[in-house]
Amino acid sequence: MNFANFYSSIGNYEKALQLNLEAKTIKEKTTGNDDPGYASIINNLGIKYHGLGDYKKAEQCYIEALAIREKYLSKNHPDYAVGLICLASLYSTIGKYEKAEPLYLEAKAVQEKVLGKEHPEYAVTLEYQEICIGTWANTKKPNRVT
Repeated sequence: MNFANFYSSIGNYEKALQLNLEAKTIKEKTTGNDDPGYASIINNLGIKYHGLGDYKKAEQCYIEALAIREKYLSKNHPDYAVGLICLASLYSTIGKYEKAEPLYLEAKAVQEKVLGKEHPEYAVTLEYQEICIGTWANTKKPNRVT
């Protein structure tokens, strides 16, 4: 765990964001902004923005990280699946379940293929998917007055 993730884990997203932005600047200066390491930093920035409620910036970060990971790692890589889960989680948070579900399904398919059904990350993805689908289903139910 790095310091930014530590601060995130204790809910100090402002400090975590500051550290991630510093890491992004260093990475851009040393190796550029087009490799899997940079994608991880951008994805982590998305997580911080998500935690702070800046959903537009979070979405931009997740999409950028996914594009880099697809380019260098392929769509059949566990890190690509993690990026899909992050973006799906964001969409679930903001109530865009119709966008979240296909991302969870794609992540599940990648993890099943690459990691197998017995892997703990696969199980977590199934839980996230179930929460998304369950919440989405509840929002579609008509309000009943009794």
